[in-house]
Formats: sequence, structure tokens, C-alpha cells
Amino acid sequence: MSYAYNQGPYGQQGYPPPQQGGAYPPPPQGGYAQPGYPPAGGYPGQSYPTAPQPGFQPPAYGSDPYSNPDDKKDADKPDKDAEDTKVQMPPMQLGFTERSIRRSFMRKVFLILSAQLLLTIAVMAPFPYVPALRDFAINYYWIILICAAVAIIIIFIFACFQKLRRTPPYNYILLFLFTIAESLPLGLVASFYQPDEIWIALGATAVVCVSLALFACQTKWDFTGMGGCLFVSLIMLILFGILAGAMYSRIAIIGYLCLGVTLFSFYLVYDIQMIMGGAHKFSISPEEYIFAVLAIYLDILNILVFILRILSAFRN
Repeated sequence: MSYAYNQGPYGQQGYPPPQQGGAYPPPPQGGYAQPGYPPAGGYPGQSYPTAPQPGFQPPAYGSDPYSNPDDKKDADKPDKDAEDTKVQMPPMQLGFTERSIRRSFMRKVFLILSAQLLLTIAVMAPFPYVPALRDFAINYYWIILICAAVAIIIIFIFACFQKLRRTPPYNYILLFLFTIAESLPLGLVASFYQPDEIWIALGATAVVCVSLALFACQTKWDFTGMGGCLFVSLIMLILFGILAGAMYSRIAIIGYLCLGVTLFSFYLVYDIQMIMGGAHKFSISPEEYIFAVLAIYLDILNILVFILRILSAFRN
């Protein structure tokens, strides 16, 4: 009995017809082979590869067979050059540059200096208006001597004890005491002048100091290398002042006072440029803000006293 092949809708042949006898061919002896891994003997007609020869190490999967194994060992070691690069990273990459440190240092110095000057003016201002304060200072002059001694001792402490002048709040407390010790004698000096002379001298001092500060910040001249010359000039000024006082010459005294204003103006420019740092030859460490404040404060007080005495010399 035979059947014709079934034709599909697209001309494809169907399943083959059954064999004679109405059944499919009998299964082979031992049954059909089960799917899975090949038998232990390997694939038909093949055998497993032989073991590698001694001394040969096959490359790992995914690695370069032509690479040098020593390169991997070197790659695992830490890169000392990279570590040195991290340690020696320039300040610009750290975001904390020398310029930013200097600007913060200057802001701190001028804020403390402003507080000092305001305190000095507050202590000095009542003396010309209240005669009792002048009489009290004259009768108890030993208070002025104590103030002078305290100021010298505080300067000595700041000069000799580095940790103390850098540690707040002890340095601020000593700086406050120093300001009071300087303000009381200055108030006694102001009590011998007319009130209008005091305010004219304060205004002139403010104009001179602000102008010199702007000049020190903008000029290309470096005054930081003139410390020795300024010190020698100060010694000569002291000697000239003694001679001018001994001669009782008004012209000599006015000349001495004008030289004093000029010298301490140079000192003010010198100290401001020392604070600025940067391209200048010498500079003050940002940790020495107390010394910076004291230097500028004393420069301004000396300029004020010399201007006050010049006004008095021209009036009398």
C-alpha cells in the first residue's frame, strides 16, 4: 500500500509515508543514544589532546599570547612616580594658592588694625574735652609710666614667645592690653592740644596712610629690601631730634618733625609690602599677623604724633 506525498500550500513536501507493513523501521539494538556529553572515549574518531610538555604554560583565556608575564608583575607594583606626582601637586590644583592665603592674611591684619585704631580714638578723644582727665594724668603720672612699661613688656613677650603670639585668644588679649597701654599716653599728649588740632591731625593722618597704602599696593618699586637703610635713618633721626631740641631752634624742630613724618611714611610702605608678599624680595609669614598689626599700628601712631606736633609748631 503506497501513499502519495502530501503537498503543502506552498509546494512543500509533507512527512514521508510509512513503510510497508504500516509501521516505522524498528529501533536499533541497544536503543537510541541519549543526548548529552560525548562518551568517555572522546568524540568519535578523536581523542583528548595530550598534556602540555613540561615548561610550557598555556595563555589564559582572553590574554595576549605574545605579552611578557613580567609586565603584569610590574603593573601590579605601585607607581612611585604617580605617588610623587600626587604629593608634589602644584597649589593651583589644590585650590589653595599663595595669592588666596595672602589675601586672607591681609584682610585679617587690616580688620584687627581697624579695631585697634577705633579703640585708640575712643580712648584719646575725651582728653581734649575733659580737663579733669588731663589733670588726673598729670597728677598720677606714674600710670603713664606703667602703661609704657606694659607696652614694652608685651612687645618683649611677642618677640620671645612664638607659640604665645600665634595662639588665640592669648595673643588677642595681649594685643588689647598693648593698645590700651599705647592709647592712654597718647590721650595725655592730646590733652595739651586744641580739639580742632586733634581732628585735623586725625584727618591728615588718615589721608596720608590711605594714600601710602594704595601706593604700596600698586607700585612696582620694592621697598622690602630697605630695612637696614630705614633703621639707620631712624637712628639718625633720633640724634637729630636731640640736637634740634638742644638748639631751641624752631626751624630745626620743624625740619625734624617733617623728617619724622617722611621716615615713618617709608616705614608704612615697607611694612605693607612685607604683608603683601608675592613678587617682593621679603615677606612676613601669614602666621605672624600679630607682628604685622603691631608694625603698621606703630607706624600710624608715629605719623599722627609728628603731624600733631607740626600743626602745633606752626600755630605757636
